[in-house]
Amino acid sequence: MLRALGDPDTGLGRACAGGVGVSAEVSAGELAEGLRQAGQALAIGTREGRRVTSVRDLGVVELLLASGNAVPDSLIRRLVTPLRRAEAERGIPLLATVEAFLGNNGSVARASAELGVHRHTLHYRLGVVREVLGRDLDSAYVRLELALALQAHALRGEGTAT
Repeated sequence: MLRALGDPDTGLGRACAGGVGVSAEVSAGELAEGLRQAGQALAIGTREGRRVTSVRDLGVVELLLASGNAVPDSLIRRLVTPLRRAEAERGIPLLATVEAFLGNNGSVARASAELGVHRHTLHYRLGVVREVLGRDLDSAYVRLELALALQAHALRGEGTAT
């Protein structure tokens, strides 16, 4: 069924051309929660260019969806808000920089290629992120916090996790 939804050559695929979000299995009493999960999965899938996105395929994101507001607002305020403010003040795309860096497992070469900037530019931007947050981006714990905060921020419709 999921394959048919994602295949533009099937009638079902054409009917769902805008994309489909699939929730975790829910009971009749949890339909509202299932609809919320499906909507958020659709939003993520649309950003990533997917035709069909199931919360089961999203990993950590699935945990965020399944538990509602699992990431505290304070984490977003502490990590995302200062980066957005610095972006506005300095004209540097810091959120996209962090997302590319994290999305490429900390590889400066791959992240700079994804962003279309020189690696020295990426190092500079990451230095600004370190300065703004006062955090060490070499720490796996800090990277996890940033990834969760950015994804929660995007899921709440407050920005995009590119």
